[in-house]
Amino acid sequence: MAAPAAQLSFSGAALAEILACCGAAEGDYDGILFSRAARPPATAPLPSFFNVVESPTVPTSRPPSTSPA
Repeated sequence: MAAPAAQLSFSGAALAEILACCGAAEGDYDGILFSRAARPPATAPLPSFFNVVESPTVPTSRPPSTSPA
């Protein structure tokens, strides 16, 4: 059984702004307006030669405090 859908409530002014933004968008926005939004598909992992190996962190020493005692 599917999970219940989320309920949204917003003012008419907010709806007008959303519609104005969607009208100015270059992409597809019908998912927002008609509740068909979906997450983008997962991207394939990068080839191994793109993997970055991080070096171990080296603790840094703090300079001595110059504030009066």
